[in-house]
Amino acid sequence: MNKAFSGRVVWVVGASGAIGSAITERLAGEGATVIVSSRSLQNLNRLVEQGLPDQHLSAVPVDIGDASSVGGALATILSAHGRIDGLVNTTSISAFGPFLDLDDATWMQVLDTKVMGYVRTMRACLPHMVSAGRGSIVNISGRSGRQPSSAHLPGGCANAAINLLGKGVADAYRASGIRVNTVAPGPIRSDRLEKLK
Repeated sequence: MNKAFSGRVVWVVGASGAIGSAITERLAGEGATVIVSSRSLQNLNRLVEQGLPDQHLSAVPVDIGDASSVGGALATILSAHGRIDGLVNTTSISAFGPFLDLDDATWMQVLDTKVMGYVRTMRACLPHMVSAGRGSIVNISGRSGRQPSSAHLPGGCANAAINLLGKGVADAYRASGIRVNTVAPGPIRSDRLEKLK
């Protein structure tokens, strides 16, 4: 039986979250070799252990706040598999509260983790995708990038930036055979959703 992603190597960053783990499960179920990343190796190993025997899952921890960590993680992937066909960015960081209660450090942590984190992973993968003449990048933003919540303004601003970033990178690299899509999901059942209520 043919599967949609057989033979493809896909890196899912932020894989231990609710969205990332669901994406991982679907990709693996469709035959992809999936490398899952987040900061917590323990959470990643738990995710890998849930995989079915015929699924190709492996864990590579990464700190997307550190460009050298991102580069090292990709080097590990390339050493093991020789290619990178897809990248899914689904990292999020929660910072909720009234506008006046959120200090500069909180804002910068959110923006550096999500916006610059996505920049770092794309910047690492794109040269290899360009060389291959193909590749696919999916960036997860969120509904708050268009419909802001007053309790979630740092995340909303990050999501709006991700929307713009994805369009710009898509325009820049489409002639190289690379697709860049941004997905902005609405509420999903998770611990994070409870904080927004």
